[in-house]
Amino acid sequence: MRAVGKLARARIRPDHPWLTEYANLLSENWLEENLVHHRDFVQLVEEFAQRSAGGRTPRLLEAGAGSAAFSLMLSRRNYDVTAVDADPLMVLRAQHISAHLGGYAKIVCLDLHELAPFQDGFFDVVFSQGTFEHFDNATICALLDQQLRIGRTVVFSVPSLQWPTRDFVNERKMTTDDWKVLLQEVDAQLLHLSYYRPGDQHVLVALTRNSARQRPTLRESPGAGEA
Repeated sequence: MRAVGKLARARIRPDHPWLTEYANLLSENWLEENLVHHRDFVQLVEEFAQRSAGGRTPRLLEAGAGSAAFSLMLSRRNYDVTAVDADPLMVLRAQHISAHLGGYAKIVCLDLHELAPFQDGFFDVVFSQGTFEHFDNATICALLDQQLRIGRTVVFSVPSLQWPTRDFVNERKMTTDDWKVLLQEVDAQLLHLSYYRPGDQHVLVALTRNSARQRPTLRESPGAGEA
């Protein structure tokens, strides 16, 4: 992987005033509850990562990491994890949470539209949870194109039509059928499309680029198309 540039990393000082505040934002109990809630998503990330790595330590990229909770958790499971987010304050927050809870991920300040620093196919899986619902179709396709360049598989989870709230106002809550139509605009093979469980509040997607030399086998998706 090429260097991401001297200004891309943001680090928090031990005497930073947020030290105490952010120590209480996440806990081990919260991480465990989050893992249980998103177990289908995490399982799919791990499945494709292990298959791609072929025995070496799998390389993962979390795109739009926010608190980087998934990166923190996966880094403690013997994955080489990089997490990127465009907000430098969010990166500081995530770095502190990771240090406080014993994570090993590299947390980098980098815009999702600017993934050029990473080499083609460097990551076994590029993953995100709760990111793509904030963008329009054209932007989603452009972001996926970049992620499919640097990752052998892209796995993401987004709120479905059954999600009960709009936490950030601009969420696009869509069904699996809606996503199937949208993803036809992307130069990729659809590997998985389902709800976590039939009628669930999250849609789960896995893609690989059409030109990939080796493509993972399509997983069964019994929940696809169900609302």
